[in-house]
Amino acid sequence: MSYLVSRITREEFIKTRGAETTQSNARVALNMFDHFCQSTYDKTGDQVVLDLELICKQDGNYDRVFKLVNSFIMWLAEDHPELRINMCNKIMSVSKHHPSTIIRYVSSIRQFLEEFGQIEFSERRYKRLVKLPKIIDQELEPFRANQIREFVDQASRKRKPLYMTLKDSGMRIGEAMQIKRSDIDLESNPVKIEIRAEYTKTKQSRTTFVTRETKPFLVRLVKDMGDNDLVFTKNPNVNQSVNTEETLFARTRDRLGYTQRYSHNNRFKLNLHAFRAFTATQLAEAYSEEFGHGFIGHKGYLKQYIRNKDQLAKKYLQAENFLMIYEHVEVVDSSEKVKDLEGEIVKTQQLQQELLRALSLVDSGQATLKKSPEGELHVTLLPTT
Repeated sequence: MSYLVSRITREEFIKTRGAETTQSNARVALNMFDHFCQSTYDKTGDQVVLDLELICKQDGNYDRVFKLVNSFIMWLAEDHPELRINMCNKIMSVSKHHPSTIIRYVSSIRQFLEEFGQIEFSERRYKRLVKLPKIIDQELEPFRANQIREFVDQASRKRKPLYMTLKDSGMRIGEAMQIKRSDIDLESNPVKIEIRAEYTKTKQSRTTFVTRETKPFLVRLVKDMGDNDLVFTKNPNVNQSVNTEETLFARTRDRLGYTQRYSHNNRFKLNLHAFRAFTATQLAEAYSEEFGHGFIGHKGYLKQYIRNKDQLAKKYLQAENFLMIYEHVEVVDSSEKVKDLEGEIVKTQQLQQELLRALSLVDSGQATLKKSPEGELHVTLLPTT
């Protein structure tokens, strides 16, 4: 058992993945691998990997590794209604995964086999024998302006600014969950948001903006925030924040009846990513497809975005109307509404007290009540004897 001395633990493996989001993805992949191993071999993922290492080193046949990975891929591509797991504090069955998710999980498990399992195998044979799913490149359907209005109108006061910002900026939801107060410049025209490199999928910073109809929402939202406060969430765990937003969005989508799904992956057509598709489509209509995709940070179009960076604010202002969903936006602070209502209640109570006092004087014979031609009631005090 001496080989266990130098072996890293599962937790050490996860912590060496780098960024918090990458660590979280590795943890989820390993949890799913555990479910696969438990249901298929009645063992934990760690036990299966250790058994595999021992057998491969005994007979030198590493093709077993590829067979295991392929079995995991096929398992991920199927529904497992009999399995109930806890995902984001919600008990749900295991559904088939999108090809991009499968590829991401398999990448983590391959690293786990190499680092935890200390299993070395041929890169050439891995590429030839492991059958990764192909990603069908089907263009995403963007939101329509009237659909976004429905979602914004149904959203809570705190969520309205998020949806308005997403449709203007083209940010990924994961990027939005990391935006801090100091990243937003409310004094610039248009309002500017700096997306730091560490927030992005491409690890390249970029600048984005919001329209004049969204500015009032942001002004209200950030007015009492400090520079380091997260703007759209209070949870610093990005994955948890994203999962929360996806859950809340799904509830609104169900309530509005938007149940259409893509045929190739069974995902809902209207999801948080559709805001990005709206931004890209509208800016493409205003300028070009290259500009629209570059603006929202698509890797293949970033060179076009960088070329236009100096003129970005000017171009955005010229295209602003393409992103607008309301002709007129009025944002009223709920605290102001309450204050106005409280004032009206006090006035009404004062009038009621004055009326009761006047009626008491009339009943006691100390005053008379007369109706004017205009229909107004006048109370006249009688002289005292």
